[in-house]
Amino acid sequence: MILVFVAAPIWIYLLVIFTYAILYSSRGIVAYISAPFWKGPELKIMFSADALKQLDVRLLIRALFYFVPHAIVVGLPFLILPLAVALLGLQRGLRPEEIDRLCGLTMYFACSALTWLVVLPVSNLVLYCSKVPTADVLKLTVFRDLIKLFQDTDNLRFQDAISVAAVRQEWRKVIRQLRDQERKILLTGSDSYVEYLKNRSEVFLEPLYRCFDSKNDAAALEALRTISGARSLLDDQEIGKGIAQG
Repeated sequence: MILVFVAAPIWIYLLVIFTYAILYSSRGIVAYISAPFWKGPELKIMFSADALKQLDVRLLIRALFYFVPHAIVVGLPFLILPLAVALLGLQRGLRPEEIDRLCGLTMYFACSALTWLVVLPVSNLVLYCSKVPTADVLKLTVFRDLIKLFQDTDNLRFQDAISVAAVRQEWRKVIRQLRDQERKILLTGSDSYVEYLKNRSEVFLEPLYRCFDSKNDAAALEALRTISGARSLLDDQEIGKGIAQG
């Protein structure tokens, strides 16, 4: 059992690869079923070289101790299901081609379920275990709700007041989260901190300029320019304190 936990970073990746290999090899089935499986942008992070280089391995291993029991309890029955169907088919005297077709359908269903029940949570787990979040990680974590608010329009300034108010409120929340994130990353060293500021500046936030005006949103605009310029949201005293603690 200990080996299952220790080897989790390996077998979970193998499970993810196996799951999607089955799904994408079943093109005949996919043609008739409208992709009943999960394939979100978080999945890309799991296999991103830049994101993997920034993984906090110790944090990931601690998180896996909570995730592994879930993966076993939820995933194992679906992995066993095709075998159970094959045995049932043999007992009922089905022809080999019928058993093969039935197992293929069952395996497709099992892998579809695994994408929602195992791959989705483990993708999010990897997402939140970055030492220095990349721009893609930041888009899917701190900036996620903000981006959702303006991703479908290029002219939020001309939307109703409720939409703009929602953007302003979310931006204030994002700034608080970014300041907290800065303090944590400062503890890992100045090089990581500079890299983080650069990554953060690469997140596309241009629509915010069309939501704010210089009269009512001076502080919000200043924070936006600070982030776009790869500068810190913290003052010199906070930065100095963070470096000293690190």
